[in-house]
Amino acid sequence: MKLSTQQEAVLDWAANKEGSLNLVARAGCGKTSTLIELVKAIPDEQSVTLCAFNKAIAEEVKAKLATEGLDQKAEAATMHSLGLRAWKRQAPKCAVEGSKVYKILDAMNLPYRDRELKSHIVKLVSYAKQALVAPARLKGDADYTARLIELGQHFGVDEDFPLEGHNLELVRQAHLASYEADEEVVDFDDMLTAPLLRGCAFSGADWVLLDEAQDTNAARQELALAMLENGSRLVAVGDPRQAIYGFTGAMSDAMGLLASKLGSAELPLNHTFRCAKTVVAHAQQWVPDIYAYETNPEGSVSWCEYEHWLKTPFKASDVILCRLNRPIVALAYQFIRDGVGCRVEGRDIGQGILKLARRFKTDSLKRLRTLVELYRDEETAKFIAKYQDAKAASVGDKCDTLIELIVRLTMPNPAATLTDLEQLVSTMFGDTVGKQAVLTLSTVHKSKGREWDRVYLLGRNQWMPLPWAKSGWELAQEQNLIYVAVTRAKSNLVEVIVP
Repeated sequence: MKLSTQQEAVLDWAANKEGSLNLVARAGCGKTSTLIELVKAIPDEQSVTLCAFNKAIAEEVKAKLATEGLDQKAEAATMHSLGLRAWKRQAPKCAVEGSKVYKILDAMNLPYRDRELKSHIVKLVSYAKQALVAPARLKGDADYTARLIELGQHFGVDEDFPLEGHNLELVRQAHLASYEADEEVVDFDDMLTAPLLRGCAFSGADWVLLDEAQDTNAARQELALAMLENGSRLVAVGDPRQAIYGFTGAMSDAMGLLASKLGSAELPLNHTFRCAKTVVAHAQQWVPDIYAYETNPEGSVSWCEYEHWLKTPFKASDVILCRLNRPIVALAYQFIRDGVGCRVEGRDIGQGILKLARRFKTDSLKRLRTLVELYRDEETAKFIAKYQDAKAASVGDKCDTLIELIVRLTMPNPAATLTDLEQLVSTMFGDTVGKQAVLTLSTVHKSKGREWDRVYLLGRNQWMPLPWAKSGWELAQEQNLIYVAVTRAKSNLVEVIVP
């Protein structure tokens, strides 16, 4: 392939400079192809580990490395698989259990009324693990308590979980019990923290390529650093303006923190191969330093009123993006009724909806709807009374999505049960990568890393940014979401105006 001037600059840096690098790669600017070319340019006697953000990306990069005959020199793996591999050398019999901390809390025999308390404790323990906070062994450890409070305030846990007394003690007990059980069982967070907190040896590499570096947390970063040996070099690749996972524990200035630790140089990849010129000009409202090549197609950006837009002749290659779940679920039903094949992206979204449905322990969908409506009204009223608009919006969207599914099922079949709902969710929700082409509906979060010729962005005027975003990092990530949504379009972007 013919390299761009910016890609050649990366290879020149690797050949003629020392130290580490922050490669700031804007959307669609050839990040993956640049990494593959970098691996090619690295001498064969030097080892390379490419740290992928998730399993799907790791498998995609593995395939590309194999196609280029580079799989003997370079390994692509997730950070969690690398961490688990290191931990298994010390604890070869440990099992993986996602609900580990919940089971620890169950063993503590908390009263039934503390059901909601458990979810807050699990969340705060997870944030503490991701931030590499070592569990306090002594009651009243001031530093540990201060870090819990800091994390709880940053991620909004304190809004409905007072960070004091009994609550903090329960978090400390659960965190310590989880740490002490690591040799028998680990959860997703422990795959990173178990080996890091105990100083385990990691398989080193001459080059560590850290993909999606803007969305790393402290544990991911420390694992990447632990893989560096004397003379090893780290290339952190990412786009700070595509940082949209702060709510999951990612640090708000992840790439900047890495650069300060390593004294990294910085190079840009900001000329997009993906997006048409008009799409790029539109995206420059939010990220001014993304540019189109002269050879990119002109493309189009247009606006359409919702009612008129519904008459559009959609193609299987199109995607409809929205900030919220409920509008795309309602649309999916309308498309199915009209004979348009479609799929809602995100198996995990469907599982989250089923988890909410199952908590009410009823098979009757009529009864379930009543319980969900009551739960929604009580929860949103509680959050609004506390000026917690973010929580109210989140629980409202999830409940409304479930209610939409129940209504659509029970209209033709009043006797529909929870089993019918489970079957519907498994059919409607799923990851569409590599699957038969159908019209895709997706939240903006689930669209990251994907691209389509024509993108319909539904209701930016209503839901982007969401009004509940208040803190600095929340507002920044809401703006980032708009940029991510716009740059999924290769040729045509249509902004759908929702009344």
